[in-house]
Amino acid sequence: MKIDAWTEKLRDYPMLADLPQRLQQTPRAPERRKLIAVRGVQGMNTDGCTYYRLQGSELSFEIVLSRSLELGGSEYGARSVDFPSIPVRGYDGVAEDDCLAVRAAVEKRTVHVADVSGELGDDAFRTHGFDRLMDYHTDSILTVPVLCDGEVVGVLQFINAKNSEQQSVPFDARRVALAEILAELMADAQD
Repeated sequence: MKIDAWTEKLRDYPMLADLPQRLQQTPRAPERRKLIAVRGVQGMNTDGCTYYRLQGSELSFEIVLSRSLELGGSEYGARSVDFPSIPVRGYDGVAEDDCLAVRAAVEKRTVHVADVSGELGDDAFRTHGFDRLMDYHTDSILTVPVLCDGEVVGVLQFINAKNSEQQSVPFDARRVALAEILAELMADAQD
């Protein structure tokens, strides 16, 4: 998509008005993807973002950002972590639908969980495991597949939307729409 078309798509989000031009000036695809994730966290006012890249039959963690955990390199702190890839399907060929990123990829649709504990309960063992490991609390998750020509190439996931007092809130319709635009931008930023 041309820069004018992206600028038009983002016109309702003034904080991201310069993003299409910045992406055009960023030559390497991995740097463009990180720029989209970082600006997405800022523009959507979330605590964090993960970009999973589909590699073969697994979702690999390419970008992990968190303001509160200071993860993500120079943007949010010097800490970085390596997480193991997530298989899209188990040994039996059944989708690993306990993972929201896998569910979004397999179903090719946006998955929003407004209240992780209330909606998922014990079924959120991957999320609860991350929370225990990182001493974190996940409240809300918004997961969007990244599609190129109708095929999944990755998944963009935002964690813990914040209100003006920086309290966790569910993702509203405006943020969902922006996340879907950012997923389209992420598709354009592939190698």
